[in-house]
Amino acid sequence: MAPQLRRSRATGRRSRNIRLAVAVTAALSTTFAGLPAATAGPDDGKKILTREHIDAPYTVRDEAGVFDLYAHNNEGAHKFSESAVWIGKGYNSDGADKKQQYQFTVADNERLSYLGTPGDTYVYSPETPLGGRQDPAWLGYGAEKDLNVDDMLNGRVSLDLLSVDGPGEVEQLQYRSGQAIDVLRLLGTSASSPRSISIEPGEHNHIGTVFTKPGRYELKFQTSGLRKDGTYVASEPRTMVIQAGGQQPKSEATKPLQERYNQARTANLAEANYRLSVAKKADPTVDGDDKLSTISFDAGNPELSGTVTLFVDGYFLTDLEVENGKASWDELLSAQESNIQAVFTPDDETSAHWISAPLAYSAGQAGVETTSDNHAEQLPKGNNLRTFNFPAPNTAVTNDEVTVKYVPGANGVGEIVVEAKDPKLQGLITGGIYENEAWLEKGTADRELAGTFQDGKGTLRFGEEYLPENALLKIDVIPHAGFGRKAASGIVTDKFNAGTSAEATFRLGEIDGSLEPELQRPGQTGQDDSGTENSGAQNPGAEQQEPPKNNEQQGSDEQAGHPVCEDKVLLNRGHVDILGRRTKDGLDIALKDDTRLAADKSVERSLEDVVFVIRDNAKRKRPEQLSDEKYNFIGEKGSEFYYLPQAQDKAVLWPGYNTEAIPVQDEFDGPVSLNLVPRETPENSSWGVFIDKGSFGGDHEILADSTKQDYSIESHYSAHTHVHWAFSHPGIYTFDASYSGKTKDGTELKSDSHELVVTVGEEALETCKTAPAPKPDQPDQPDQPNQPSNPNQPSKPNPPSQPGTPGKPETPEKPEKPGAPESGKKPESPKDPDKQSTPGSSSPKGFFSNFNTVHLLAPVLGIVFIARMVALLAELQPQIAHFFTSKMPNFPGK
Repeated sequence: MAPQLRRSRATGRRSRNIRLAVAVTAALSTTFAGLPAATAGPDDGKKILTREHIDAPYTVRDEAGVFDLYAHNNEGAHKFSESAVWIGKGYNSDGADKKQQYQFTVADNERLSYLGTPGDTYVYSPETPLGGRQDPAWLGYGAEKDLNVDDMLNGRVSLDLLSVDGPGEVEQLQYRSGQAIDVLRLLGTSASSPRSISIEPGEHNHIGTVFTKPGRYELKFQTSGLRKDGTYVASEPRTMVIQAGGQQPKSEATKPLQERYNQARTANLAEANYRLSVAKKADPTVDGDDKLSTISFDAGNPELSGTVTLFVDGYFLTDLEVENGKASWDELLSAQESNIQAVFTPDDETSAHWISAPLAYSAGQAGVETTSDNHAEQLPKGNNLRTFNFPAPNTAVTNDEVTVKYVPGANGVGEIVVEAKDPKLQGLITGGIYENEAWLEKGTADRELAGTFQDGKGTLRFGEEYLPENALLKIDVIPHAGFGRKAASGIVTDKFNAGTSAEATFRLGEIDGSLEPELQRPGQTGQDDSGTENSGAQNPGAEQQEPPKNNEQQGSDEQAGHPVCEDKVLLNRGHVDILGRRTKDGLDIALKDDTRLAADKSVERSLEDVVFVIRDNAKRKRPEQLSDEKYNFIGEKGSEFYYLPQAQDKAVLWPGYNTEAIPVQDEFDGPVSLNLVPRETPENSSWGVFIDKGSFGGDHEILADSTKQDYSIESHYSAHTHVHWAFSHPGIYTFDASYSGKTKDGTELKSDSHELVVTVGEEALETCKTAPAPKPDQPDQPDQPNQPSNPNQPSKPNPPSQPGTPGKPETPEKPEKPGAPESGKKPESPKDPDKQSTPGSSSPKGFFSNFNTVHLLAPVLGIVFIARMVALLAELQPQIAHFFTSKMPNFPGK
């Protein structure tokens, strides 16, 4: 069926909040309707997005089904035509020892060779700003939480980079120095760079963006997709402006450069003594200054004032105020040769204006200069527009066969290689490695796979460690919507084992009105990698137990207590944030659940209603780069541990914390802390939280370390932060989670403590779902002695004393939570990790260590008390009857 061409129109779920924000933003923007259309600084007077997290482009869809693109920050959505992103100089703090995070230096890594020569340094918007400062800007792609893609094939759309106009190359990537999968290329302008990425509802990610030259860039995007009936849909192309380097654009519009330049002049340029020079910065003072170059303008007359506008290869860089005849600016110029120009417009009406001749300059070279003896006749204009090819709607596919290969690699890194018979084919690659058919049916992969292909070819890399044996390797080759075909989707092999190559050939699907492509299996299109026929009639793992379902209740009524995970939502992958909020009365804590595992949209939950599930696919060996003693909470060197990375891995949970709704700097004296006080942990276990200290993950700052009883993660800024999580042993970890801080007036604030359960490893999850938690003591029992206390133990409520299964406090009848430490202080805790509470050991030692005589005497005393009351009632019965008959004339029986 041939696809139909139509701008996207459909019905379905709607996201009213974002549309309201867009409407309000549009209405407010009319304030600037009377301002000049062009400005000296092209973006003066626009909404400038900087020093914050910015999702751009951000995909939305309105009630009529039309897709559109915006820039989105905490305030809401902003039209691209009325906003610009500024990436200036950014640092991790304001101190004298502050570290830069606006420069990207190319490492000696062949996978970075497309960026240039090792040592080349470029303007950079970091993937992971440090210190809680989102400086200079924190960019990512995004989509509204309720983006309606119910009618779109594969439940997703494509974000397409149509063109880039600017002085240098633009490359977006995720880079992990020292890791096996160290470079993930996203969108870019290089010949080998992807032009499209996948967008799903609630898309939210963090990316690094490299600009090989400073200046003003215009990036044109569209969102495109294919409806199940074959209709091609696409947003209107939208142009996003990024100012890389230079000064921040002004908040108010200014007079256009052309207008300033055209003002009548009586003086002759030959009478002027203007000079433009470029040289390496002479006096570096802070980190990164040694990479800068100084651009200087001298009017040769201290009485002159005005504006000098700088250009790189004909593209706007910045405006400088000329005072006392001089102006200068320090900029991260490229190691690649650039032409630097200046346009000077004096404030008076007599002095000559000047367009300098271009100055060729590369960072680090000897200084160069030019004077007003050399000048250009026209204002600088860039000429570096790059337009990328995408298939027009209804583009025919000449051959629909696609071959997919698994190629084992070195150092635990494998490759998926896609080769289409039609060399024009381009699009997305998705898929995963699944333990069995049951996990495949639920869409829960042990390893998520994602990439792109163009010109008929694509390669993606993935880690081969800790994958199940005889697993299923599933790949979807999704052609761009312009081709009007469904994905080639299939099982490459149902006997996947790391190190054993596999290959299969699939065919693109035809439009048939269904949403998902037919899943092709080995034997349908040929032979599997072993050369033996496989009809696909038997599904490996089909007889194995179904994966756990959210809120699934197991166990019998005879069990004493309820499973820890009973009636809780199990979250094993996707994005979540532990939210902190400033309220009228103090602080609040909650969970933002963007996983869409137990709801069809993002929702807010209580931490007490969820379980963080860490599966065996998060298992790793302690690597060499984490061998320093400060990482000893991970376990012994070379030992296995469970790891959730700071950057998203879609096969595991991605938990962060968020204090954007707490005015930390404005209202608090010091940081606001997320406290994770352990209540129950596996025996001899430890855990920790750490964050990248350098922009590329080379070193880390330890935020929490259970071996040092450090359980508080401090936020010095209102920020949304993701971190690395490490757990040394499998088992069930139960925390009391809260936010705390001290306001500037000295008031200590603390949220309620909420139970947070984390299951680590597959066995721990099954235990959490099935085995009962011990019953807590009933509080306030008369004449009941206190639980014996250990001076080295933290203050706790009366804990369960019956032996049971590790770490499962009863959910419906929770004991009173432990008292939280004073705000701003580290919680007290055992000094010896080996003496931390070991839940419910079934050994004699465990039984007697938990034994309490109260629990033996209480039932006996209760029975005696009840018997005595019955006897007393019988003894007093005649007196009671006489009382009622004498005092109540109408009492029955009188």
